[in-house]
Amino acid sequence: MESRRLPLSRRASIALLVLLLASSVATGCRRTGGTSTQEAAPEDEVVPVSARAVQTGAFRMTLHASGVVVPADGAEFLAVAPEPARVVEVTRQAGEMVAAGDLLVRFDLPAAAQEASRQQAEVNRLQAQVENARVAQSRMRDLVTRGLVPRVDQDAADRELADAQAALMVAQNAQARATAAAARTIVRAPFSGLVANRLHNPGDLAQPSSTDPVLRIVDPARLEVMALVPGVDASHVLPGASARVAGFIDGRTIPLRVVDRPSGIPDAEGRLRIRLSVLEAASLMVDQPIEIDIDGEERRNIAFVTPDALVGGRGAAGSDQAVFVVRDGVARRRAVKTGASTELGVEILEGLRPGELVVTRGQGSVSDGSAVSAQIEP
Repeated sequence: MESRRLPLSRRASIALLVLLLASSVATGCRRTGGTSTQEAAPEDEVVPVSARAVQTGAFRMTLHASGVVVPADGAEFLAVAPEPARVVEVTRQAGEMVAAGDLLVRFDLPAAAQEASRQQAEVNRLQAQVENARVAQSRMRDLVTRGLVPRVDQDAADRELADAQAALMVAQNAQARATAAAARTIVRAPFSGLVANRLHNPGDLAQPSSTDPVLRIVDPARLEVMALVPGVDASHVLPGASARVAGFIDGRTIPLRVVDRPSGIPDAEGRLRIRLSVLEAASLMVDQPIEIDIDGEERRNIAFVTPDALVGGRGAAGSDQAVFVVRDGVARRRAVKTGASTELGVEILEGLRPGELVVTRGQGSVSDGSAVSAQIEP
């Protein structure tokens, strides 16, 4: 049989059709086969966290301070030598009670005793002179009355008596001063109290200075507490504020009261002195170190979060702290300024509004902009 050849143009059309069909089949295989080079992008990971709404409340700030028990004004007496003197006698030991007027210390002041004796002798001599002048004046007045002597002699007798009386007055004043100086050899208790310190013994040389007393007497019924509070908290401490000794003494709380505002020159740590009165008799000893709690001002409508919500610096209040705020399923890091740590939580001064959700657990897996699934805590 004779074969017939197709025209050239028809053969080219068939070859092109076959080529297009092969290309279509290969493309379909690549789209459906296991060797595909294109993969779908994974969805964003959602981090599970716990969150809590920012709360508001009120609290009274309590300041903790260290202090020492001291005598109140007028409740301390120092038995001091009137001048450099030898201690002759000390009648009390530390810890003993004394009554007002009790003899405490006797000093040896020989010069003062000698001066007192000399002034006494001078007063005795002048008293005799005044008496003689008075007798002479009386006799001279009688003679003038009888006309036996001229009037001028009576005038002279009057002047002699006046001069003797003036000299006696001067001597008596000098004697009073000498007696007072000699009396300083004896020191008596000005009030009833307790011997807090005994610093000298008989035979010691004592100096006339409050830094070198022989005995220190305090009234245990009139004690105060001198404490130091941080300068940054001084504005929160008001006169009349209540306070207490931290812990218990004799099984009970010892109440205190702020006497005045913190004052004085700040110490090396920036603390100021504050005085507190002791409101009830207690087993407090002078110079006893104690810890105290002071009630500060009451603050209302403060925003606060739990300490676990804070990320970044958890140190000093307001220092580089932040939280993660949850909104529309996304966590955003937000800087905040914190205040006091209270029984409610950490005070938020700036950066948050009440009701906003903050992450409390799971922050370690969260970054700014992370998608989160928040479980709301009560």
